[in-house]
This record gives sequence, C-alpha cells and structure tokens, in this order.
Amino acid sequence: RLESLAVNDNPISTLACESSRHEDEVPFFPSLTSLHLSNTKIFSWKELERDLPASVRNLQLRKTPLTAELGAAEARFLAVARLPNVVVVNASPVSKHERTEAERRYVNLVSRQLVLAGDDHEKRKSLLDEHPQLERLMEKHKENMATMRSPNGAGHDYTGGAQIPATVNVTILSMAAASCTHEPIQKRLPSTLTVGRLQALLARLLELPTNVQVLHYRTNQQEAFPTAMDDPEHTLGYYGVTDGCEILVNEIDLEEQERKVQLEKKAFEERLAQQEREGDARQEAMRRVAAGERITQVGFECYDL
Repeated sequence: RLESLAVNDNPISTLACESSRHEDEVPFFPSLTSLHLSNTKIFSWKELERDLPASVRNLQLRKTPLTAELGAAEARFLAVARLPNVVVVNASPVSKHERTEAERRYVNLVSRQLVLAGDDHEKRKSLLDEHPQLERLMEKHKENMATMRSPNGAGHDYTGGAQIPATVNVTILSMAAASCTHEPIQKRLPSTLTVGRLQALLARLLELPTNVQVLHYRTNQQEAFPTAMDDPEHTLGYYGVTDGCEILVNEIDLEEQERKVQLEKKAFEERLAQQEREGDARQEAMRRVAAGERITQVGFECYDL
C-alpha cells in the first residue's frame, strides 16, 4: 500500500480523478498520508480541498501557481485553515492554537469579501462556492467571530457572533528601530477609522513617517501569523479589529529596499547580457553550419551533410 507520494517538479494541475468524484467508490491510495506537490501546476484551493485524499496528514506545497503570489506565512495560513486533516505543512507541524487562529482569520477574511459583495447575489454565490469550508468554520467559531458591517452601516451577520462595536480598545506596539523602546500605547479608536488615518496618527505618536510604516494586527500575543493591514482605504472594522487586539507597527528599511532594487536590476542586466551572448553564439553557429564548417565551440558538433 502506498503511504507517501512525491510528485514534485511534475506539470500536474489537479489531483482529480474519475473515482474521486463518486463518494461510494474506494478512493485511490486510501492509505496515503504524505503528499509532496512542490513545483507543480496546482492552482485552485477549492479543487485541492475537494480532491486531496482525506488520509493525507503531511503536505508539501511550495512553488505552485496557488502560492506564487503569497508569502510563505500567507500560504501556510490558508493551507492550515482550508485543509482540516493536514497536520504538517511544509515540514512544520500545525499546533491546535495555530489552526484555531488560522480558521478564525479565514472566516473574517471571507466574511469581509461577502460584505463588499453587498446585494450582488451572483458574486456572493461565487464566493460561497469558492470557499466550501466557510459554513463549517463559521459554525465552529461562531462564539468568537464578530459580525461584519457594510460601509453603509447595515449589519450582515455572516459569522453568527456579536456586532463590531463603534469603538475598540487596542494596544499599539512599535517594532520600528527608532521607537522600539517606546512604551505600549493604549488607545480607544473608532471602528470606522481607516488605516490611512491610523498611519497619520501613528506618525505623530511615534514620529514615524507614514510612507515607511508597515501595520499588522493580532488578537493576542500567541497568534502565530498577524494579519496585514495593507490597504489605507479600509477601516479597522473591515479588518475585524476588536477589543484587546494589538496593532504592530514596523518600518520599511528604505536603504535596504534600495539595495535590493539595485541588486535585482544588476541581476536582470546580467541575465540579459548572458542571453544576448548565447543568442550571438547560436547565430554564429548557424552561420558556420550554413558555410559547411564543423562546430565544436558551442558544445555540440554539426556537419554539412
């Protein structure tokens, strides 16, 4: 019986098979517990949820279209939240606390998308179809989730919890080098405060320009993956910030960022130059083959037959 399968570096885009579509049939590889999918063409969370064998406990999922635009932490958060049977992700065990926090964050994330969909029934239907685990997770965490509110103030109880209050008590913690010794700041802020306005407030409190601020929030100090607050137009309520949350303030190292830009530019120019040299070598080889010469300089031999 097969217990471990590695299909890394294969161009597969789905785990679907005809047998897996019929619940009354025995699934392929019923004893499979470890599956490696790195550097494949897997692209859909919905299909992965549907087709991943329920027996799989250990999953490797790197360098795929599914994770290409996500950071390592973001990809892990989604895998933990959406794949309930997996207990090891990319060689790292999933703790009970990490799964709870990931699931709650996931519910808040999808609930916000539902709020933005408003009365667009087609969009709401599409969202619910794309997130088949949502209903189960909403029920599981209904005592801890907050009701999301639409921009016009109308309540939409997508999560079964209490409504987001008009104001929230938060603790602001600076991780920035210039103000990391600053005492934590306790603030009561309106839920309608935008991230942009919050950054302006932090610029005054911490003397940290808004253009270098990087904000995250977490519900408690044990939360493994704080949520990024990366859209200045969205409000604290949109992000699900509630009483007791901590807002973490970090800063972009502009010099380091510029250094990385220059290194990437240099690497790009070197790749371009290498491609031009290889192109010139191929053209020269083709010219010499056409002239009936024997070629050895570019790694192969050709003869005029």
